[in-house]
Amino acid sequence: MKILIIAYYYPPCVGIAANRPAAFAENFSTGNEVKVITRHWTGNENQWMDYLVSNDTPKQSEHVSERLEVIRLPYREKLRKNNSVKTLWDSFSGKVDPEIDSMQFLPETSELITNWKPDVLLVSSPPLNIITLANQLSKLHKLPFVADFRDFENHIILNTQKPSDLKERILFYFKSKHVKASLQRSKAITAVNREIIEYFQKDLQKPVELIFNGFEQDLFDQFIPLEQLKLDHFTISIIGTVYPSQDLEIFLDAFQKVLQKNPEIRIRFQFIGTNSLPEIGSRIREALPSDKILLTERIPRQEAIRYMEQSHLLWQPEMKGYTGMYTGKIFEYLGAKRPILIAPSLGDVLDKLLEETKAGKSFRSSVEISEYILHQYNEWEKNGFISYEGNDSSISFYSRENQSERLLHFMQRSIEKQ
Repeated sequence: MKILIIAYYYPPCVGIAANRPAAFAENFSTGNEVKVITRHWTGNENQWMDYLVSNDTPKQSEHVSERLEVIRLPYREKLRKNNSVKTLWDSFSGKVDPEIDSMQFLPETSELITNWKPDVLLVSSPPLNIITLANQLSKLHKLPFVADFRDFENHIILNTQKPSDLKERILFYFKSKHVKASLQRSKAITAVNREIIEYFQKDLQKPVELIFNGFEQDLFDQFIPLEQLKLDHFTISIIGTVYPSQDLEIFLDAFQKVLQKNPEIRIRFQFIGTNSLPEIGSRIREALPSDKILLTERIPRQEAIRYMEQSHLLWQPEMKGYTGMYTGKIFEYLGAKRPILIAPSLGDVLDKLLEETKAGKSFRSSVEISEYILHQYNEWEKNGFISYEGNDSSISFYSRENQSERLLHFMQRSIEKQ
């Protein structure tokens, strides 16, 4: 089968959004011909504006393997105006993304489809107007397409409270209307959480499938087993951005309690990529002594993964006021096979994921977290290592390899029904 993937975010773009389509492309190409259309990236992206700026590098084609080709296109930054009336008018008229212009990929992609004749198109969204692009290409070339959503207006779809802002509700209405219209031609829809799937299925009656984010089994299998990890300090890490909607304070309070109970403790708190939001970095520096922390900006993924490997515990704060929210990082934590700490316990999907995989614990309070850390630290001091109780079989289900295989079979079934 010939598979064409269009993804705005793709390596070397820094950020977890690029990893999902890259994993699909690599795994699909073991038995299929795959081409990827994306834009040029520098690999130095740190702030949000870095993901929007122009890149005038001419079109380049990279043959990653015999069956995988990545085509990188120049990108022209979209003119943005901070104008509420224009934003509303654009949404009303079908311009569903105010900051990114995927439609400029249309000429090159259309030419590729004409010459190569793929069997199916897979688009990775966001940006939302990549769905508009897929719809146009499907019309032009009678090409079946599948839409894969990493998120869709999560601040509304996954929010436990309905938005009170009238402008926000109006924007969501028009965005949803136009995205659903573009999805009418799709053969199927996939997404990273059930709430998005149910939202679209309710109106569109399309085949749908829950395809999780994951971890690269072959990459994470190379990690030093936790029992063999030799470090001078007991190391607790978070990898990636912490957003204001996440409950950082419960962990900072727990870390302070650990230091108060054992001032001589040999411990290191690593915040890798967390300084990308300055206000979050400032709060961490206020809360914890500088000799106990490592705080970095966003760094290339391979570096971040090395920090993950050199960790005894990994932690993730829950999103306040959201439901069904799987962070992409949680699956990489599963692959790392280090105990995972989640707080506060909400009884939501992350708690259930840890219960299923036995890969960590969720906590209701900073006291519980601090007691757990001190217990693990004491085990490390006594034995030189800590134990890991994760269920390998349950964890393997969430590998990128398995999720890609599930997606491939789902696409094949969906196309066969056309």
